[in-house]
Amino acid sequence: MPFDNAQFFRSGESNCGCDTFVETAVATFKAAHPYLLFRDAQIGRIRKFALTNQKLRKQLKTSLAEAGHDTSRQDARTIVKRQARRLINTSFMTLIYDGSSAGNEALQASRDALARFTSAASWRRRPVIKSFLDCAEIAVAVSLAYDWLYNKLPDQERQMVEEALFRHVLEPALAAYQDQSLLWPKRRDNCAVVSNSGILVASLAVLERYRDLSTKLIEKSIESSRNSFKAFAPDGAWPEGLSYWSLAMRFAALMVAALESTFGESFGLAEQRGFAQTGDFVLHTVGPFGTAFNFGDSDKRFDVAPLAWLAHRFKRPTDRTRPICSRVLRNCRGSA
Repeated sequence: MPFDNAQFFRSGESNCGCDTFVETAVATFKAAHPYLLFRDAQIGRIRKFALTNQKLRKQLKTSLAEAGHDTSRQDARTIVKRQARRLINTSFMTLIYDGSSAGNEALQASRDALARFTSAASWRRRPVIKSFLDCAEIAVAVSLAYDWLYNKLPDQERQMVEEALFRHVLEPALAAYQDQSLLWPKRRDNCAVVSNSGILVASLAVLERYRDLSTKLIEKSIESSRNSFKAFAPDGAWPEGLSYWSLAMRFAALMVAALESTFGESFGLAEQRGFAQTGDFVLHTVGPFGTAFNFGDSDKRFDVAPLAWLAHRFKRPTDRTRPICSRVLRNCRGSA
């Protein structure tokens, strides 16, 4: 990592009091899938919007067509990211095209992907990485697919997913949070955010099956994430550069959105200083041609998708227009 922002606090030292709030929320929680990112009542509106978005439909169908492509020449990190995002896309496509031939094809592709992931010996593609960085990508994809397709999966397949999440995420995550020698739960970097996000989403997905363990992990991941989110203070800047910012923000947004869709609140994560204003960081670190200032080992290109979520969640329309402005400036310069 380009920056080591480890904060050496001991687990349990936080005085946020979130444990009591989480326990209260869990006590009143009633599982009615889906609840990760959206509820059943919202699917109709989402489907209507998605079917009118030509670019989204093309992306989903492209992802479905790539299901059998050879990835042997790609590095481990790229393979993990592509496989995980493909599963999310095919699962979402199943909901969008529900009951049609395209929906049935997407459902089968999702079930095949879930079968591969649940039968895998390990979700840690790079054993040298002690955090849940690789594992989190898979955990999020499997958890979302499990939640969104819950009523379309046979009981045996649901059980296989639950047991895989327990074996690959929940059980080792508890051990990780209890291991005071591990640095990643104490850091303020993308690695900590991604790892905590994967653990949190997995815990939420199987909350009904593993209620006690999931509750404990939700508390631990929020506690660790509160420390990570402090890196946004005081004005939204992120210490690792824009490409790492986009990775951290994608998973930070996922944490907030998953908590709010499940329990109706983020237990203080969304209210951390600087988090709502972090879109300003993009404004000040992107040049007139749309490329990122490459400090902190950052790539010149970065994912602008988190800006759309920030614009929606915090009612900041300027965040949504920033990547558009960059493209306009780039096109004007090119035609001059």
